[in-house]
Amino acid sequence: MSSSNPPESSVAPSQTPPGPRPRWPIGRWLLTLFVVAAIYVGFIFLTPKSRAQFKWAAAVNALEAGKVTEAKQLANEALAIFGDDASLQRFSAELFYRVDEPEKANEHLEQAIELADDNPYILNSASFLFARLGEHEKSLALADKIVELAETQRTIHMHRALNQRAYAIALAAADGQATPEQIKQGLIDINQALSVFVHEDTVIDDQIANYLDTRGYLELFAGAPQQGLEDLNKAIAVYELVRRELLSQAKEQDPEKVPVAAAAADKEFQGVLAVLYSHRAAIYEKLKQTEAAEEDLARAKELGLSRKKGIW
Repeated sequence: MSSSNPPESSVAPSQTPPGPRPRWPIGRWLLTLFVVAAIYVGFIFLTPKSRAQFKWAAAVNALEAGKVTEAKQLANEALAIFGDDASLQRFSAELFYRVDEPEKANEHLEQAIELADDNPYILNSASFLFARLGEHEKSLALADKIVELAETQRTIHMHRALNQRAYAIALAAADGQATPEQIKQGLIDINQALSVFVHEDTVIDDQIANYLDTRGYLELFAGAPQQGLEDLNKAIAVYELVRRELLSQAKEQDPEKVPVAAAAADKEFQGVLAVLYSHRAAIYEKLKQTEAAEEDLARAKELGLSRKKGIW
């Protein structure tokens, strides 16, 4: 037998067995994780944009609580930290509009547009705020720009751009600042947008309902309120159904309390329905159905209708 294979009865040379591998105590691991997490969170919050967004969130909370002076101060602090952000400039315009300082709102809107780098979503929200300010010429110019971007850069779907321009025209018409030619163009726009979705077997969803609302509201100003009523009836029916289904599902999950996500979605649906009911109220008024108009307007106000808050 080879010496390299000693018999089992042979005694192995004496040697000390290896000790256990050293391990960090669990407390040290937790401490390390805490330090790493703290560094990461600190890094996130120390970036100018993050700190500015934090300030802006505080400004919104202050505004909702009716603390106007504090809200304006926090908004200015946010801009001082990261004033080169188009979204923050747009948000600041919203805040100053809400506190009845339209000149400052205009100033921040112009800065937001300058910084937007042709971002269609910033331009659209700026167009909507200009409309609420009654600056419809500026609103419509931005709406035209968005359609141009859809054609040349394709940074937004054409049907969305056309709907947004059509709605901007409808808002201008509601304030008596749209020409018959513009209203006609608005109807061409919205019918083109709807043609992407609406066919014989189409099931109307919330997006189509939004477009039907735009067309129905425009039809009021185009002298076809009865057609507008048909569109608004469909749009309202869709959103009321979607809202009922949402609340029913939420109740199944928790009969005692609506979950946070569902409550947030319901608040959004309430805002949409407020606008739809207000549009239908205007159509009923045009049709001289006074009682129906008053009921819809009351319902719209109950759901939160507010030009100042953008539910308009």
